[in-house]
Amino acid sequence: MDVKQIISDGLRRGYDISIPGNEIETAVQEKLSTAATSFARKGFRKGKVPVHILKGKIGRNLLDETIRETVNKAVTTVIENAGEPPVFTPQANFMNENWQEGDDVRVNVYFEVQPVFPEIDFQSLTIEEIVFDVSDQFLDRGLVELLKKKAQDESDVHADIRSEDRETTIDGSFASHLASILFGTDDVMSEEMSENESGEKLGVRPPDWFPENDVLTDAIAKHFGYEDLVHLRRKAHEQFRYALDSFIQHDTKLKVFDAIDNVLDVEVPPSFVQQEAADVAMKLTRNRQTDEGGDDRETVQPSKENVELARRRVKLSFFMQHLAAKVGIEVNSEETRKAVAMQAVSGAVHSGQLSKESDKIQISEQDIMLVHQNILENKVFQYLLELVAVKKIEWSDDDAFTILFLSKLSQVP
Repeated sequence: MDVKQIISDGLRRGYDISIPGNEIETAVQEKLSTAATSFARKGFRKGKVPVHILKGKIGRNLLDETIRETVNKAVTTVIENAGEPPVFTPQANFMNENWQEGDDVRVNVYFEVQPVFPEIDFQSLTIEEIVFDVSDQFLDRGLVELLKKKAQDESDVHADIRSEDRETTIDGSFASHLASILFGTDDVMSEEMSENESGEKLGVRPPDWFPENDVLTDAIAKHFGYEDLVHLRRKAHEQFRYALDSFIQHDTKLKVFDAIDNVLDVEVPPSFVQQEAADVAMKLTRNRQTDEGGDDRETVQPSKENVELARRRVKLSFFMQHLAAKVGIEVNSEETRKAVAMQAVSGAVHSGQLSKESDKIQISEQDIMLVHQNILENKVFQYLLELVAVKKIEWSDDDAFTILFLSKLSQVP
């Protein structure tokens, strides 16, 4: 076998492999001899069929099989000798345009190899972590704004024009999410309309539970099924704390990986970046089309920003796998199974499928891979968080208010 490297560009590798025709022929003859011992045909005793007849019957199949096996073995040998594990199954292209039996078999093999990561002094990295205490003042401010949000949303259903003094400052869909958790979604505004002299609708009568003068009462709490205002505040504190803690953890994770990304100057497999960039561009385009309308079959060309984001994601993904293998971070099948099951049930409950077809919940291989990746990411994050220097930054009420009540749901974990 003759091997010549034809590509060594960054992480790209290419080899030209030539396998002598006599090696192929010898291997085919060995297969024919083995098959002859058990081959049976009318007019011949078992194992006594002449080789030339046997070759005419199964020779072509054996030849194709031998070429595949010989090429696979050759590629494996080349990769092992190179000492650079590929990140995907190598692509082998046959180069013989008019190959005849007995000719040498020439194959070009292409693949990309694993990135090489340098040692990083994690303890030299510093990140900022948010600290925030949910005060009674913040709690009541948030509850008042959520009630206003609920009233505003419902007035949208029943009136074309809202009274301006009823308008809340809340813009984000995450506020609607919190409001639905705390107050439900089945309440409605009064449909009584007032009209001016021209007959134009001016608005709707505010509901009994509307927080006039921003004052919370036991009556408001009882309207939504709480024993009193104390119990409503307790539930709200729990939900606000959970939402803020989720955001803070997400923010801290981003900062840890930002710090790693800033000091990690390595090349990553270009094909992975290309595929990730295409996925990013497509997802952003579909999100825009959902908001604005458009043709979801539109061909999307990744922008420079898409490619940069894709490169970061691919780099950090390979880094996490590298670090996990190095320090012994593992994700076992039981962890993945439980997480996938919880995610599937949660999704089924949310979509209403669980009560109808709980035994038909579908879990794709892609779902399992994503869950596995998320568990690994969280474990690597916790490992790194123990090593990097952390500077605590205390939030003001306005900072937390902006996140909970002015952010889009997609921006908050």
